Amino acid sequence: MRAVATSKTLAAVITVVAATAVAGCSTAHPLPGVIRGSVSACGIAHGPPHQTVRVSAAMKQRVIATRHVASGKAYTLRLSPGTYRVQSDQIGTMPVEVTLRSGQTVEENFFSSCS
Repeated sequence: MRAVATSKTLAAVITVVAATAVAGCSTAHPLPGVIRGSVSACGIAHGPPHQTVRVSAAMKQRVIATRHVASGKAYTLRLSPGTYRVQSDQIGTMPVEVTLRSGQTVEENFFSSCS
């Protein structure tokens, strides 16, 4: 009789441990996402080589990430999932809203017309 009670107790402990392990897997941190693209001053594919463009991503009006990129080059922002306002400091470009999911890559290019 005692062996049966011990088996049931052991089975209950194993069930709790297994449930806790599975629950721990579901609370893993999400993978970062990527926002990437190209920047070009004045709408020229390679723009003036000396011109640097700033691309930034903000969440709730707080800048989370900034990259300074030579005109005609690419930028990459690795960010946690969420909704961001991504913008360039170039005249003639408009900010865009990007919702980034875990592991997702989104492309946003910024080309200025200089008008």
